[in-house]
Amino acid sequence: MHFDREAGIETAQALFHQRGYDAVGISELTKALNINPPSLYAAYGSKAGLFGRCLARYVDEGNLPADKILIAGRSLAEAIEELFITAARLYVKSPLQRGCLVAEGMRADDEQARELAKPVCKTRNTVY
Repeated sequence: MHFDREAGIETAQALFHQRGYDAVGISELTKALNINPPSLYAAYGSKAGLFGRCLARYVDEGNLPADKILIAGRSLAEAIEELFITAARLYVKSPLQRGCLVAEGMRADDEQARELAKPVCKTRNTVY
C-alpha cells in the first residue's frame, strides 16, 4: 500500500483546522492518516513538521487574498469592506473548518506551532 503524503497533509489540515493544533494528538493523526507513528515521523518529521506543511498548503490555496484587495489607489473604506466580506464568506465556507489556520497556529500553546505560523503573519503584516 502506498501512502500519499499530499493526501495526508490535506487530512491533517482539516483536523488542525477543526480541532486546533493543541487538541490533535499523534494517535489521532496516525488513525486519520491510516499510518503508524514511525511512518508519520518518516513522512513529516514531527507533528510540528506536518503542521508546517499544512500551513504552507493553506497559504498556497490563497485563503484570504489581502494582497489583491488592499492595493494602492483604492479607497481604504472600499478595501476594508471587501476584506471583511471576503473573510466572512471564506471563514464560514465549511462548517468544520471555520476561521483562520494561521491564527490557530499563533494562539497554540505549543511554541513550535507559533513559530511556524509567525512568518506567515509577518508576511501578511507587510501587505497590511
